[in-house]
Amino acid sequence: MLSSLSAVVFAQDTIQAFINNRKAGKCISKEGQNKCMISIKKTCFKKYKSFIIQVKGKNISGTFYNRELEITGDSSIIINELKDQPGKFDITVTKSKEILLSGKTLQLFLVLNPANRRMMAPSKRIYLCDLKTKYN
Repeated sequence: MLSSLSAVVFAQDTIQAFINNRKAGKCISKEGQNKCMISIKKTCFKKYKSFIIQVKGKNISGTFYNRELEITGDSSIIINELKDQPGKFDITVTKSKEILLSGKTLQLFLVLNPANRRMMAPSKRIYLCDLKTKYN
């Protein structure tokens, strides 16, 4: 008699926010999960020089897809992945800081487009997390 076991494995991505090269927040987004939140202390934005989002997980490996970060709020902006740094997105030049400090929440999506346009692979848009500020 043979018994079979099956395991359900869910993909997950770890999303981290860095302000001035210091970790300001982190969350783990699991496939099928509705919400994942990174709350950044408002005091982290003092002496603000850089704002980096780093994504690690199964969607970051390989060169099959070009990766972009879509930030949505009142409007939408697309940020390209940093060259030779898979999963890193520099959002310093966006208005993300001002939007967050005004009390609004931003949503982050990972956009995957085939690296070779002639390939018959579909593009993907994957929800990563919500980004907001907190007072403490």
